[in-house]
Amino acid sequence: MTLLEALKVELRQHGSTRKFLGHDGRWKDLVPWKFLAFPEDHYQRLIRGSKLVRPRPRDDLLEQIRELYGLVKQSPKLEDRTLEFWSKEISTS
Repeated sequence: MTLLEALKVELRQHGSTRKFLGHDGRWKDLVPWKFLAFPEDHYQRLIRGSKLVRPRPRDDLLEQIRELYGLVKQSPKLEDRTLEFWSKEISTS
């Protein structure tokens, strides 16, 4: 949770919007399970292709995203939760 909060601050500072990232709602509503509903590659491609983010901050953002997904992969329970699982969670909440 702490890692995602820091990442959200960095994304906002570098001009990313929730809509750009593929999310609706407010930044405070972007919780880990909603963020993780998209694969790591989704965010990597968006940030790499963004002209708003300069090269140095871009590398930092990409590293933070890698770290977040790395933590998820270390937890077998979380790794098994696919996009289909998260989609069901969103529709029931």
